Amino acid sequence: MIQFEERSAVTAQRGMVTSPHHLASEAGADVLRAGGSAVDAALATAAVLAVIYPHMTGMGGDAFWLIHDPQTGQVRYLDGGGRASSKADMAYFTQRGM
Repeated sequence: MIQFEERSAVTAQRGMVTSPHHLASEAGADVLRAGGSAVDAALATAAVLAVIYPHMTGMGGDAFWLIHDPQTGQVRYLDGGGRASSKADMAYFTQRGM
């Protein structure tokens, strides 16, 4: 059986970043502290991971996002995994409110 190290739960009121390397997580957290959005922080984290773990990650990878709009309370899901249809252009998604 695989043994997993257990750690205490972590919570945050204003934002959190996690990744497989502390330098990437720090880069994302720095962006949040500077007033950047969650997307800005995710991009900064991914950029550092592309340098630290080029064999495990890349800027062209999959994306599975939950996006919360604090003004409306609406949560949207973006599934950027796998291949897209040849008809999946911006107009297709805009017409469907995405």
